[in-house]
Amino acid sequence: CCICGKSFTAGESPTRQHVPPKAIFDKADRTPPLILPAHEQCNNDQSPLDTLIAQLVGLLHGKQPTQRALRLDVNVFAGHDGNPTGGIKNLPLRPIIFRWVRCFHAALYRTYLEDCGENIFEPLTAGRIVNGTAQFEEITDGRAALTHAFKQQFKAGKTDGVICYNEKCHYRCTWLSFDNGMPFCLFALRLYNWEELGDPSQPRRGCVGWYPASVPSGASRGTGLELPISNDEPFDPFL
Repeated sequence: CCICGKSFTAGESPTRQHVPPKAIFDKADRTPPLILPAHEQCNNDQSPLDTLIAQLVGLLHGKQPTQRALRLDVNVFAGHDGNPTGGIKNLPLRPIIFRWVRCFHAALYRTYLEDCGENIFEPLTAGRIVNGTAQFEEITDGRAALTHAFKQQFKAGKTDGVICYNEKCHYRCTWLSFDNGMPFCLFALRLYNWEELGDPSQPRRGCVGWYPASVPSGASRGTGLELPISNDEPFDPFL
């Protein structure tokens, strides 16, 4: 099972797990999909989160849920400049993304990725509400460093990738090592132009992250060469 990693019992028929869920995509973009085997219960358990992310990303191609069908917790807050700003509460974007990353890992390397933390920088501006005002998370040096490293490996052709759903889902990863020798996978993910859903007053940011794991057989290993890259969008790994 691509979600829990456990085997199927005798006589058990796996369900077809679409990664990411096909409801995210416009009908014209639903081929070719990425489909992996999963237990029916594992698949069903993800349905509430799949609905949330499908309603959010669906806004990019004009798909708006009815008020009755809306599951996103949409709110209006005072922004950092005092003007109203829209936001979504209780959206566990990092666990959602890591579930997909686990499936991309399985598709690329035919191995199950165990839980190893959610070292993920989301494509949207995160924050919290303090006294009714939205306070955005600061962009860290870690996000900038990971984005820079990914761009270099991408330019050098040292990445593995999954491109599906009419190229509206683009996942790339490479394998590097920390100074202590611990290997890790550096990855970036783009769905449509989902970074455009972020607050326009904040810097544009894409999705980048990493996870520790043994380097799979045949995986692309990164280069230590410093290559010139565009820095027009320092926090978007694909630009």
